[in-house]
Amino acid sequence: MTRWLEVAWPRLRHLIVHGGTLCQIVLYPCIFIGGLYMLITSAPNVVEEEMGGVAQSAWIWLSVACPVLTLVAYLARRSSGWIGDLGPGLGIGANVGLTFALTSYVAAVLQASWIGKGMYALWPFIGFTMLVGLIALRDVLRLVDANRLRKVTKS
Repeated sequence: MTRWLEVAWPRLRHLIVHGGTLCQIVLYPCIFIGGLYMLITSAPNVVEEEMGGVAQSAWIWLSVACPVLTLVAYLARRSSGWIGDLGPGLGIGANVGLTFALTSYVAAVLQASWIGKGMYALWPFIGFTMLVGLIALRDVLRLVDANRLRKVTKS
């Protein structure tokens, strides 16, 4: 089993590090609009009923703030100086926050035990959550690679 992982990990790592941008361009504005809609009107009550009002507020605010922070991180990474240094950490934080927001919805729906009724929407949400989690992992791996490159160029 470890031999297979040794062979597969470099390829998988390459896919993770160099992928995900198109997904972010399509998915994150939709999450932002959904979060804004919930902020302005009202949110589905499943998160509040299953996890409480604080969890629902966090879910809504993370859905609004994290896509915006991801865009800010992208723009910061393209800058130079200390602003450029903030970009990777900000991107990781935004993607982790969005992973938590999506996970809270998935957990709330699973706790509501809707098995047999209304479960179709859960499966794409699980996929979105996994995608955003992989994007967060991608950002961590990119940061690790950048630090390794920085150490090599200094010595």
